Amino acid sequence: MKAEIFQDVANLPTIMVIFGATGDLTNRKLIPALYNLDRQGLLPDTFQIIAFARKNLTTKEFCEYSKSQISKYKVAQIEDVTWKRFTRRINYLHGDFKEDQAYTHLAKELNKIDSDLGVCTHKIFYLAISPDLYERVFQGIGHTRLNQICQNLKDTRVVIEKPFGRNLDSFLKLNAQVSSVFAEEQIYRIDHFLGKETVQNILYFKAGNPVFMSDWSESRIDTIDIVMHETLGVEDRAAYYDSYGQLRDMIQSHMLQLAALILAEIPESMDASTISKNKEEVLNSIYIENIKRDVHRAQYSEGVVEGKLVNAYAEEKGVKTNSITETYVRIKAKVKGGKWHGLKINLETGKRMPEKKTEIRLHYKSAEPTKGLVGKNCLIFRLQPSEGISLEMQVKKPNNAKLETVTMNFDYDRSFREILPDAYEKILLDVIRMSKNLFPSAAELEASWKFTDMIVDEWRNDNIEIAKYPAGTLVIN
Repeated sequence: MKAEIFQDVANLPTIMVIFGATGDLTNRKLIPALYNLDRQGLLPDTFQIIAFARKNLTTKEFCEYSKSQISKYKVAQIEDVTWKRFTRRINYLHGDFKEDQAYTHLAKELNKIDSDLGVCTHKIFYLAISPDLYERVFQGIGHTRLNQICQNLKDTRVVIEKPFGRNLDSFLKLNAQVSSVFAEEQIYRIDHFLGKETVQNILYFKAGNPVFMSDWSESRIDTIDIVMHETLGVEDRAAYYDSYGQLRDMIQSHMLQLAALILAEIPESMDASTISKNKEEVLNSIYIENIKRDVHRAQYSEGVVEGKLVNAYAEEKGVKTNSITETYVRIKAKVKGGKWHGLKINLETGKRMPEKKTEIRLHYKSAEPTKGLVGKNCLIFRLQPSEGISLEMQVKKPNNAKLETVTMNFDYDRSFREILPDAYEKILLDVIRMSKNLFPSAAELEASWKFTDMIVDEWRNDNIEIAKYPAGTLVIN
């Protein structure tokens, strides 16, 4: 069957196959996001979901199970009429990912849908499963040639979630596995944080505001602070988190991506390959002069967060005895080469912090054009929870000959009536519409892993006892 050419990328006939359809990720994130997109009329007219998992369920039973999970975790407001309409898009298929027969069955189902529709649909394979199963699933997809069912690579995409390995070697192995079946243009690596509207706005802000961009370089900007603070602990992620820690979980992915977006050259067009290449150059230019001096780690002890007494990390359920996993990291880094040469970048992230806050602060170099009047500015991207942009500037204080700092604010919720979309809604829409602008490439991730691996190697050879801080504070002992 030949693939038809559809001019409207927002309305491409599509089938999404969700591997691991009965898992937490599917029912807490994917199904709620797809349901909300459907309610808003944003899914293609022809959009089918094949929920693929090992449990022996009927389609009706799966839909009832999914609805109960959404209600349990309160991740979406379900309306009976719109839910009933949405579930018409779903077909449940059970099979063991370790058996070839499951993929043969899946291939027959995909071909049947295409035959019934009379068109070769776009295929999206979403791996909502443990990374331990990736290799077998890639083998199954390759064996049954599901990756090229329409003889057009662009018509088929695969979506994988972080973590993308736990170090450079494991990432390269994972990448070799997926690349043996899919071309780079088909691979969508999800960092859900990049789906936030406030993060995606960084590129657009830079392109649309020449007043700031006329000299967007180290010659004007002295330091950039990127802060990601959470009040939460490890919650139900202890088994995963204790083997990764804050460095791999937050800095290797989210924070280095934010740094890359801020420093990357403005692309001539919003072309995914150009954006990715620009970010890759930035990631390869960030370095640490002295890891022992410039990198600090700590782990939270018992304390009070938002008025409640919370356990120490070492006492969290699922954490290994005598764990030295870091829950806080502060890094002083620099940039080498290009217009940002010598720029200082401070990265700070931690769990059980005094407040939830994610922001990027660009500190402009101070100047004294008039003796006694020192000018200084700070541009702040507020990513959560109060999304917006602020500019700190100096003004004359009334009845005084001194300057005082005031803040000019842009707030999303005040300026736009639209509710900011959930990150997964935005990500899924980008996958469906084949927009790869903010999906990290293999080259970007390789550069990020090289950066964090150097720190891990240093820690491995360091016998110093990990510092502690009381939960709800920033007091490092």
